[in-house]
Amino acid sequence: MGSRGPKKGIKATPLPPSAGGDRNAFADWHTDMEAEYQRLRAKHFKDGVKTGKKTKEERESEAKALMELRKEMPNSKIVIQGLSQHIKDKLGTSADSVILSASTYAKQMHNHPDITPSKYASLLGKIKDSKISYQQPLPQHIGIVLEDGKRYAAILKATEHSQVYLVSLYEISGKSLKRFQVDKNKMAAPGRP
Repeated sequence: MGSRGPKKGIKATPLPPSAGGDRNAFADWHTDMEAEYQRLRAKHFKDGVKTGKKTKEERESEAKALMELRKEMPNSKIVIQGLSQHIKDKLGTSADSVILSASTYAKQMHNHPDITPSKYASLLGKIKDSKISYQQPLPQHIGIVLEDGKRYAAILKATEHSQVYLVSLYEISGKSLKRFQVDKNKMAAPGRP
């Protein structure tokens, strides 16, 4: 494992459980993380990022460069307060919050540049209110559906240290939602069979 960039302690910016959280705190954190992401992107993607269809080699090269970039992101995170009991039960955790790390946010900015900072702030504030969740194929993972004009899938992961991380967030269509529902019998909306 390589260095994860300058270590000045973990910068944790809490977002309160109000809808949308503290947008100013997120905006400030985003500004810092985007600047670092852009700096590291220029370093690791010297030839830019190819759009459109990519060869296997191009995909592998891009994945390797992104992994190196993520390792160098600051040890910083946003903490989203107010995890619902429904989500805690599905993940088998006592955690009261969800963490979005700088490393994951860098991956998100790379893979989903269409999600704006204001949309992130809004969606992060909706995690606590999510009523529909789906088991995921990986242990200790669930997917939740968030709505904010469009549908979004958020993948959450619980750790053995009673922490919950947001590992992915992306827009999801009706067709994709069907694929997202790994097993319809495991649908876990409260009050539903």
